[in-house]
Amino acid sequence: MRDFSHLITGKWSIGLWPVVRGAFIVVAGVALVLSSAAPASAVSIVIGDADGFGFASVSGLLNVNGDPADANGNGVLDVGDALPDVNQNGSAAAASGDDWDNRSAAEAVSTNDARWTDVTLSISFSDDPGDLPSANVTFTFTVPTEGEPGFELDHYLNIVAGDFGVTPLQVRVDGTIASLTAFVGGEGLLDGRITLTYVAVPWADMTDGAVNVDFSVMSNEPYVAFDYFLLAETVGSIPEPSTVPSLGAWALGLLILLMSASVPYRLKKVRPE
Repeated sequence: MRDFSHLITGKWSIGLWPVVRGAFIVVAGVALVLSSAAPASAVSIVIGDADGFGFASVSGLLNVNGDPADANGNGVLDVGDALPDVNQNGSAAAASGDDWDNRSAAEAVSTNDARWTDVTLSISFSDDPGDLPSANVTFTFTVPTEGEPGFELDHYLNIVAGDFGVTPLQVRVDGTIASLTAFVGGEGLLDGRITLTYVAVPWADMTDGAVNVDFSVMSNEPYVAFDYFLLAETVGSIPEPSTVPSLGAWALGLLILLMSASVPYRLKKVRPE
């Protein structure tokens, strides 16, 4: 009887099942990697970056009480922490020795408005891009269409800032004055506190593919610093790059591909009739 468990007839052949199993594992691995690249949201844009206001290290940075500015100890200044009291005189404010500029060269001349981040916007600082009322950022994006994530949904402008506390907290969104809401980080009255504030952006303001935000109504704020501005479907989230698979997915996909390469292809001797 002829042996049908091989691919080709002859003296040596490769068993059919190991080949099928190996091909299946390869396809599964590739599918896993590709699926992880699917975007989480049609509109999710950051102006600036979540880099702790550009401080390369938090070592030695103290708040106005003399405690570590990095209150949660995660190695970066973020929501709930505080801007540093540079000269430790008990305040983080304009005309108090607390002005700084941590922008990269690219950010300082940025055309996407990142020049307003990682620097104190202070009435006593001549090297900032301008005081707060001059700050103006514009988000541009492809408008979601029917069936795509975010279609006809209101979005949110999220702002991570330090010492952003003069009331009323208001901005202009596409020319309309809107009040910001404190989300997290505003507990207590610590000078220089880093907070997350947000405001809803109506879908009607997004249909032209651009949302402009300006701070001209906050002429009474003498000192503030922004880490980043985020336009997204949710409050408080920081998006990961939508077209880059996560490290974990790449690792798992690679592991599966390597496993496929190690499938034992058993050579079996076939006795010709």
